[in-house]
This record gives sequence, structure tokens and C-alpha cells, in this order.
Amino acid sequence: MFESYQPYKTPTKVGVILPSINIEPRHYSELGVSPDISNYDFLRRLCWKGIQEKGIDKLPNAAEYYARV
Repeated sequence: MFESYQPYKTPTKVGVILPSINIEPRHYSELGVSPDISNYDFLRRLCWKGIQEKGIDKLPNAAEYYARV
């Protein structure tokens, strides 16, 4: 199951290991980002978009959600 798992050579945060994944090119344009963005930054942008779409950014504790992202 994990035979294809390849950890990043230099994780962004100590103790955080993100798998290397292939993102379909259409998803870059859907998020309005460049294809050379890192998987970490792509995931972060995707999370921020989800917060906005769900209206969480309008909650009084929105800063807590953004800090988690």
C-alpha cells in the first residue's frame, strides 16, 4: 500500500512529512495558482479557499481557523 510513498527531502516543518503527490494541471487554474507552486502551498491555498467558501472567514473566531491552516 505504501510502496509508492516518497517523503519530501526537506519537510517544511519539523515533524511534518507531506507525501509527494501529482496534481492535475486543471486544479492549478481552478485555484488561480502557478503550476510551479509547492504541494504544501497548494494545499494551504486549497484550505483557505474552503474556509472562504464555507463562510468560516465571517465567524468571530475566523482567526483561529486561519492560524490552523
